[in-house]
Amino acid sequence: MHYGTATHLNDLFETRAIRLAFGEHATKLKINSTKSMIGHLLGAAGAVEFVTCVKEMQENYVHATVGYQTPDEELDLDYCRRRWRWRCRTRSATLGFGGHNASLYLRDMEARRDGTGDRTDHGDPSAQTAVSADRCGGRTGAGKRAVARKCVSYNEPYFGGHFPGEPVMPGVLIVEALAQTGAVAILSMEENRGKTAYFAEINRARFKKKVVPGDVLTLTTEIIRQKGPIGIGSATASVRGEVVCTAELTFAIGSKEE
Repeated sequence: MHYGTATHLNDLFETRAIRLAFGEHATKLKINSTKSMIGHLLGAAGAVEFVTCVKEMQENYVHATVGYQTPDEELDLDYCRRRWRWRCRTRSATLGFGGHNASLYLRDMEARRDGTGDRTDHGDPSAQTAVSADRCGGRTGAGKRAVARKCVSYNEPYFGGHFPGEPVMPGVLIVEALAQTGAVAILSMEENRGKTAYFAEINRARFKKKVVPGDVLTLTTEIIRQKGPIGIGSATASVRGEVVCTAELTFAIGSKEE
């Protein structure tokens, strides 16, 4: 369920956010809104939409977005012009004034137990560790290459002082996000599962362009050499296909006992 205020810019940017979060799978989602039926309840909107999501999961359906008749050519997803029967996992998105946004994900645990629900963890070793990188999009070969995305928001706390009046993402945090991406790659190797990838060295770091609020960083780190517990990764960060940072990162694999 999306926030769906039926204003052009809000619906457009929410559509873009859904595409960014879900990639090609976004076209398979059923997206609806309650506001055409009950209006905008401001502070209560999120609570009502959450309850609606739970009810739809109980009844196995997705309600139509009532009143949705004329599609906007820029909004190209499925916004539920009719009701669907659907055994679903749901997301309730709430967009507050001033950029305070939240999403709640709900899953039918009965469906999870009987196998009709779908898995979302993909056995991803970054599931509980990626602090800076928002989404790990996949790995190519065990321990070889990982790609992640970082959505740079105005709400990032460091923008208050870096810099006053000119928010720029600190280069050290771009490198940290690249390191987390590399850790996903190297820890996916069978012999490294359950261990920790420690940051050992940064070499040849180059920053080619500022990263500012609204940018989406594509983070790619490929493990190019490994000997024993030491791995070296070639890392690149880009925005809209333009490289903004490159570095060579060294990881040391260890465990709590070592």
